[in-house]
Amino acid sequence: MTCPISDTNSSEPAPEGTILDILGEERVERIVERFYHYNLTDKNTKLFFQGINVERLQRMQTRFLIHLLGGKAINTRKMRAAHKRLLDLNDGHFDAVLNNLKKAVKDMGISRDLTQRIMAAAETTRDDVLGRTPLPKHQPVDDLDFV
Repeated sequence: MTCPISDTNSSEPAPEGTILDILGEERVERIVERFYHYNLTDKNTKLFFQGINVERLQRMQTRFLIHLLGGKAINTRKMRAAHKRLLDLNDGHFDAVLNNLKKAVKDMGISRDLTQRIMAAAETTRDDVLGRTPLPKHQPVDDLDFV
């Protein structure tokens, strides 16, 4: 299977399989390298990486992104604890990090459809990264007895 590497306006069906199946681990690793380049130079995010072993963080992020995009399952409970030390982390910071990821993906020439799938997968981590408990999904109530 060939990997979509450019934005096209064709009506071709999207390739089947997980995002990881389409990209491959090597490309994910290169995305993470670019992602950290942006995070370390972005005025909105670089403060969070001061005093951090960035090489170790990149390895962990690569492993996590591979998991998130359809790879091997990993224990994600540590993610909340890892970000807890960042007391002032908020939605604006998370958005800046997502923007950096999107730039990194774009640098790799990933198709628009696949970029949207990657960003949607990354968005699913917002509540964990920000240490929030997600709101329960609305459950319709069938029959209520109002007595």
